[in-house]
Amino acid sequence: MGCSVSVQTETVTKENATTTPPYNVYFIFYDSIGESYESMENLRWEARLVVQASRVSSHMKKGFHLSPANELPQSGCIIRNCQPHQAFGDHSWKHLRRYILADWEAGWTAHVFVGSNEMEALAEFSLKGLTTDRIAHGYAWNPEWLTVYYYDAFKPEENFSTLLEDMPLEGLWPWPKSAECRESGQDDNEDMASSKETIDDHSEGEASGRLTPDSTEYDTCLPDYSQLDREQIQF
Repeated sequence: MGCSVSVQTETVTKENATTTPPYNVYFIFYDSIGESYESMENLRWEARLVVQASRVSSHMKKGFHLSPANELPQSGCIIRNCQPHQAFGDHSWKHLRRYILADWEAGWTAHVFVGSNEMEALAEFSLKGLTTDRIAHGYAWNPEWLTVYYYDAFKPEENFSTLLEDMPLEGLWPWPKSAECRESGQDDNEDMASSKETIDDHSEGEASGRLTPDSTEYDTCLPDYSQLDREQIQF
């Protein structure tokens, strides 16, 4: 039985402005990445990108791409003095900027939360600043809320991608990239990619077509992440 993948809100209201929507892909960005987490005490801003993707493995195979063109018209806002905000966990920022994004054809919706203690930093912020080299952490989960992708810029030895294993990922995915796979002696050959795609397509079911704002039927029902205990996840 299918369900709607697009349950993220498409407008920001007073009621939902400080609410984190459902997601199965999560990226954490800092305005600059230091050598260690402890060395990053002077951050100007932190951004959290929460994505609800129709099929995670598909976005890994094809690459996850985001641009200002994905922003929904008249959906952004800045909220002053909003701390604490659940999107940032233990990280307390005074002010918040929020965006709502979507790519209906690719099959994803997303929210971006940008936190800062400086209004100037939020006023100057652009979605173009969400680049791979600014990603500190990345996560993806399957429909059973099991982690299938993990990235830590400060502990690269702990990175893993279980859906596509060592296949290079394009777009915003920070790891693994083609150069890293070559350096580790792993071949990015088409036979391996084709075989892996066949396995993943079988495990996730047939694609149900393009995601649209009015779509109601999909092969994979996402769990209600909003009801889960966020403290179980270490961001």
